[in-house]
Amino acid sequence: TIARYLNRRDIDLPQLVLDSLPVAWPVRAYPTWFLVGPYGQIIDRGMGFDPDGSVAYLDSLIEVSL
Repeated sequence: TIARYLNRRDIDLPQLVLDSLPVAWPVRAYPTWFLVGPYGQIIDRGMGFDPDGSVAYLDSLIEVSL
C-alpha cells in the first residue's frame, strides 16, 4: 500500500515503516513525515506531502541541520 502511494505520486525519499512508534513520535494523520538527525533527534515533522513544496522544504532543513 505504501509503495503504491509513493509510486503514484512519484515520491522518491527513503521510507521507514514500523509497526509502532515511540510515544515521542505522534502520528495523527497519514502520511506523517519526520526528519531525524544523525543522533536520533527529531529535527522536524509534518503531515501530508506536497511533492513541490515538501521536497524543497526538506532539502533546506537537511542543509541547515545536518
